[in-house]
Amino acid sequence: MNPDSIQEIYELLERSCLRPMLCDTPVEHAEQGVKAGVPSVPGDATNEYLMLPREIVGRHAVFVIDVIGDSMRDAGIVVGDRLQVEIDARIDDGDIVVACLNGECTVKAFCRDERGNVWLVPRNEDYDAIRVADDADFRIIGKVVGVMKGALRSSYVDMMRTIKRTRGK
Repeated sequence: MNPDSIQEIYELLERSCLRPMLCDTPVEHAEQGVKAGVPSVPGDATNEYLMLPREIVGRHAVFVIDVIGDSMRDAGIVVGDRLQVEIDARIDDGDIVVACLNGECTVKAFCRDERGNVWLVPRNEDYDAIRVADDADFRIIGKVVGVMKGALRSSYVDMMRTIKRTRGK
């Protein structure tokens, strides 16, 4: 694809009231995904980079990691999603974080209870919250600042139902 073709597509998208963004910022992609379920040992960097728009990445240190597991399903984070994780971000109650607990990493919502205890909270009723013991080897790797969805598809049955309804009008 040449620069003129890219510019033409960009302008077409803008005229259609869509907001295209140029993927011009390299972001490191972690080798092994992070569990959205039971914590697991983290993977190393792959030396592979994804190109993302600067508007999404911002000016902070960010890496991307794949999701494995379904403990964050009700927060809209599912298997196959890629999380954009900001390193050294300020963390507040309710923020979704990638955290390491006793050498194993997970993605969960962060919370401090009324006693000051730290909890890692799943967003799926099939999983229990994890209380972080005071003497645990615990650190927050970063705050999830974006979710890139895997390939989205629409159900053929649902599409045919809509087409039949439309034809009937």
